[in-house]
Amino acid sequence: MSDRSALELVTGSMRPLHTGDFAGIWLKLLYLVFGLLMTALVFSGMMVWTKRTAIETVKIVRERRQARLGLEAAE
Repeated sequence: MSDRSALELVTGSMRPLHTGDFAGIWLKLLYLVFGLLMTALVFSGMMVWTKRTAIETVKIVRERRQARLGLEAAE
């Protein structure tokens, strides 16, 4: 058992985790790969949402324009 308390253990590990000095280069590269994958997942989701929203917006604008033109033609 360690002679350090839980608080000392946690506070002693905070700085190495914050600065990235907690492991070798391979674990840092693994963290980098997973970070890049998560970033790509976020951006691809944003692209899908933006494309879907743009398509729906175009449909709504077309419907309103056709409805307005239809009302003007009926007058």
